[in-house]
Amino acid sequence: MPLAYRRSYERFNLENATALIVDSQGRKESIVKDISTRGAGVIGNSPLAVNGRVETIIIASLFNEPVHKNARVAWCRPVNTTLYQAGLDFGLDNEIDLG
Repeated sequence: MPLAYRRSYERFNLENATALIVDSQGRKESIVKDISTRGAGVIGNSPLAVNGRVETIIIASLFNEPVHKNARVAWCRPVNTTLYQAGLDFGLDNEIDLG
């Protein structure tokens, strides 16, 4: 995916935001690093399968209530031996209103 496409949505850095991610391997808690209308960057203790589908529940002070989204794992890479960073893509028809 070209860099220009990946960065075409404004990203907001989040502090103290968490996500519960549910995939075929079970439930995984993650920290949400940033979010845009189209996706989120997360860090967790378990890798996510690239192109896999996940359900997410994002809890952040930016929102009045938890945000439930289905997403595709766009990419995942190790940060170190115990942490993994991943990019979640909500899709064009599933965007978040960050208005």
